[in-house]
Amino acid sequence: MDGLFLAVTGAATDASSWGLSPAEFSAWVAPYDRRVLRAAAGVTRIIHAHGDGLNPGLLADYPAEVLSWSPAASDLAVGELYAGTGRVPMLGLDEVSSLYWPPSRVRQSVFAARAEAEDRLILAPGCTLHSDTPPAVLRALRASVEPVPSLV
Repeated sequence: MDGLFLAVTGAATDASSWGLSPAEFSAWVAPYDRRVLRAAAGVTRIIHAHGDGLNPGLLADYPAEVLSWSPAASDLAVGELYAGTGRVPMLGLDEVSSLYWPPSRVRQSVFAARAEAEDRLILAPGCTLHSDTPPAVLRALRASVEPVPSLV
């Protein structure tokens, strides 16, 4: 095993967070998540903060190298979650709106995320990649990982 992807539900304010308060999340969910993550020490640990209204403070002590979340479902910018955490952000594509985007908009979105993360990120959809994502969007996503002179 090279890595672990752990979807964390409950650190947000939307319905997918089961209506937990921050205190309930900290008491009932976080200790078990942290136990799993500590057991995976030595591999790349990715935490995916699922849901709208993400509270990044609830994940501050999670032992993980990578943080995945959906900026489309959160008002938190890449820089807000990246700065000072030491975690590599995993995002770049708005998984909902991109279904309707031309390739140029996909590249623009990815380049903006790359710039905000100082070109240190794992490029991925914010949450899931919909099965009906147009092939042109996928090709543009792939092309967006190539070096950009203004970012390197």
